[in-house]
Amino acid sequence: MQKRVYVERFFDILAMASGEPRPWRIPAGETLRVGFSWKAKAEYAFFYLAKSRGFYSGEKLEVVFCEGTGSPAALDALHRGELDILILPCTFALTAIEGGAPIKIVSLYQAAAPVCLISRSQCPVVLPKQLEGKRVAKLSGETGTAFLARFCEDNQVNYDRINFVDVSPVDKIGSFLRGDVDVVSVYRTNELHVLESMANFPLTELDVAAFGLHLPGMCAVASDATIGAMAELVDRFLSATRKAIFAGLEERSALINVARQMPGAHPDAGIVAAQIRELVATINCLEGSSVNVLAAAHEPLSGWEAAN
Repeated sequence: MQKRVYVERFFDILAMASGEPRPWRIPAGETLRVGFSWKAKAEYAFFYLAKSRGFYSGEKLEVVFCEGTGSPAALDALHRGELDILILPCTFALTAIEGGAPIKIVSLYQAAAPVCLISRSQCPVVLPKQLEGKRVAKLSGETGTAFLARFCEDNQVNYDRINFVDVSPVDKIGSFLRGDVDVVSVYRTNELHVLESMANFPLTELDVAAFGLHLPGMCAVASDATIGAMAELVDRFLSATRKAIFAGLEERSALINVARQMPGAHPDAGIVAAQIRELVATINCLEGSSVNVLAAAHEPLSGWEAAN
């Protein structure tokens, strides 16, 4: 019997805090600017699959993807009206909302961010306490180190005894390989397999979730203005992306092929396949139960409740 895979329900739709949105009809072929918090990577493959399969055009949408340079800068672009929807790590969205940003989370794609800390096995960091005295790569807008203070507090680690080294996004992996830093934060869905292929020494992984740092993963957010003015358009985007998630989970080879054609894709087919394998693993699946994957744009989530 052919198996069908369904995405497990990540969250319940909460009532909108500020009343009902006004009706809005979107012309056919309307353009939607969808930004990513980072450069194109395999973790965004579902969105590129939706575009290549015509799921967005089927909803009468022309979706334009915009790469980013980090969550803070991407949130600024959303606030300035340069983006209609932003795909980013949920923790940054929640922090912005708690700070009063007029945005809402309209969907959560990963129950947990696939973040880990990598060290050299010759000088391994297998326990949080071993971070003390280590040189840790740090850059703006990165999930793994942005919330490390909280991680240290929960694990009785002296945060001030960690030696943070500012690195650029393009040199983060290089700084670790050269030995300029002892620890680097990576995503299993992106950098981990690249690092493994480049390192000529064994690596040790510290799973931050195993020590209490449970960070919700990738989500989509929109400004209150966009939700109020273009709720139907956002709904169309979510509907098309939902179709792509189902398609990608059932046809992993198609998802891998799309990921290999994305801008900046790694040239090694094996690494891309491993990245997609990790991505699929972050999507909680149940067989035989149909569920609601994405929230309607006019009933968005807000606050830390989205993570529960």
